[in-house]
Amino acid sequence: MHLGKAKEHLLYSLCMAVRGILALFLAFSTFTTANATSSTQAGKTCPALGRVQIVKSVKYVCTKSGKKLLWKIVAQTAKPPSIPNPPESTKPPSIPNPPVSPSISPMPESLKQTLSNSWDSLIALPQQNSNPKITFYADPKFPSEIKQKLELGINQVLAKFGYLIPNDKPVFIIESTSYEFEMSVLNSNKVLLNDYLQEDENWGRHKDRISRYKQPTYDAGGTYPLRGNTGYVLYFRFHPQHSTSGPWNLVGAHETGHLIQWQLNSAFPQVLPAWWLEGQADQWAHVIGNEKASFQTTDELLKKYEGGFPLPFRAGSVDLSQLEGNAVSRTEFDCPLCTSHLVYTRGKLAMDVLTAKFGTSKVLSFMSKLNPQHLWWQDFKDSFGIEIDQFYKDVETIAQTFGDYYSPGWRSKEYVAE
Repeated sequence: MHLGKAKEHLLYSLCMAVRGILALFLAFSTFTTANATSSTQAGKTCPALGRVQIVKSVKYVCTKSGKKLLWKIVAQTAKPPSIPNPPESTKPPSIPNPPVSPSISPMPESLKQTLSNSWDSLIALPQQNSNPKITFYADPKFPSEIKQKLELGINQVLAKFGYLIPNDKPVFIIESTSYEFEMSVLNSNKVLLNDYLQEDENWGRHKDRISRYKQPTYDAGGTYPLRGNTGYVLYFRFHPQHSTSGPWNLVGAHETGHLIQWQLNSAFPQVLPAWWLEGQADQWAHVIGNEKASFQTTDELLKKYEGGFPLPFRAGSVDLSQLEGNAVSRTEFDCPLCTSHLVYTRGKLAMDVLTAKFGTSKVLSFMSKLNPQHLWWQDFKDSFGIEIDQFYKDVETIAQTFGDYYSPGWRSKEYVAE
C-alpha cells in the first residue's frame, strides 16, 4: 500500500520533470521559429556559411558576401511547364449510322405524282363542325398510352367526316382488356345488351376470347352496326401489358373509317369490293390518322413500316380481281384472298390511284349512290370513265413501283400474321 504511494510520487515527479523539459523545448522551438522568421531575410546576416533555412516556403542559404555572411534567396529551379501528353491515337468518334430507309433512290416521279395527288386531296378536306353522340367505355386496366393513340386517330377522322353521323345514331366505343369487362358493358347498356342477345342469346358464342385476352400480344379492333343501323360499335381489345410501341392512332383511324363508310352508304359492306372496304380505311388511317398530316409525315411513316402499319407490303398477288368478293356480286369478303393482308395493302394503293385521278369528293359521291341492286362494278365506267380492267392494270403498275420503293425485296418476303 505504501509502496504504491511511493510509486505514485515517483511517477508524479518524473511526469513533472518531463513536462518541464517539454515546455522548455516548445518555448525554444517557438522562439527559434519566430526568430528565424524575423531574421531570415535576404541581405541580413546569417549565423553559418551554407546553412539553409526555409521560411514561408521560401528557401534561403547563408552565403559569404565580402567579409559578411548574408542570407540569400535560392533561385528556385523553374519547373518546366507541363506539356500535356498528346492525345492517344484513337479511332475517330463513331457516328451512328442513320436509319436505313427502305429505298435510297429518289421516289419515281409516277409514284410521287400519284401519292401526292391522293394524299393532298385528303389533307385538304376541311374540318367540319360536328357533335356525334359518342360514349366511351374504357377498362381501367386498358394501356393508357395505347388508349391515347387510339383516340387521337378516332378524332382525326371525325374532324373530317364526323358531320356525316346523325345525332340520333349513337356510337359506342369499348376499350377492354378482358371478356368480363365486355360483358359488364353490355349489362350496363340496354341498347347494347338487346343487340347482343339477338346474336347470342345463350351468352356462349364469344367465350373463346377469355383465353385470347390472356395472351400478352393479343389485340383486336373492329366496327359493326347495331340492328337496323340504329347505332354503331367500335371495339378495341388489348392485353393489359401489351406493347405500346407503334402508331396505334392508325388503328383507331382505320376503324373510324369503317364507321364513316356506313354513313356514306347504309348497305355497306354489301355494295363494295373487299379491296375498297379495307383499302380506303387504311388510306384514311395513313394520311388523316397522322396528327400532323402532310406528304412528308405519311412518306416517313410508310418508310418506317415498309409500306404500312400494321401490315407491311409483302409478297402476294397484285391482281385486284382476286380481291373483290364472291363471283356474282364481286363484293364483301367471300373469296380465297379476301381475308388476307393483300386487301389492305393493295386496296390502299387502289384507293390512292382512284383518289389521285378523280379526287376525294367524286369517290365519296360514287359510294353514296350504290345499293344492292346497283353495285360498284356496274357503274364504275360511267362514273370514272375507265374500264375496271384498265384501272386494275394501272394499280398493278403503281403497286410494283410502290413495293420496290418502300419495301425492297417485297416479292420474296412473306407476310406472317401473329
